[in-house]
Amino acid sequence: MDNINNGSNIDLFNYALTCIDGINSEAIEKLDNASGYLMERNPTSAAELLDVAETKKKSNIHSRARVENSLKNEDFGIWEYYYAPDGKQRTVDWMLDNDPSYFMEHIAGCRNRGRGQVYRMDNLQDYANEKLFGSK
Repeated sequence: MDNINNGSNIDLFNYALTCIDGINSEAIEKLDNASGYLMERNPTSAAELLDVAETKKKSNIHSRARVENSLKNEDFGIWEYYYAPDGKQRTVDWMLDNDPSYFMEHIAGCRNRGRGQVYRMDNLQDYANEKLFGSK
């Protein structure tokens, strides 16, 4: 509120362009076929981003990346999820090594919100249990 009261201006257009750059680089880095997730750097895309919010697009990118990893039968340990304490995407292995209680709560919350397939979440839970506690 202080910024509004003291007369400072927020440059929303440049903010949106910076977010678009982030979305595009994230898509190119994480997806085999990023074309459907890339946004043009123009006023229309900037307006769409400000209306919908960039996090929605980034969430879709991370979700799609996990689907691609699953289809390629890649190890669950390289899958990335949002790690709230530092606001970054972290791999499953990183979270299990550094903050396993957060990870367990996170995937439980994902399951409760119906994100992803239950089959995938069960496999992810099994992976986490084996990594933390050893084989059955």
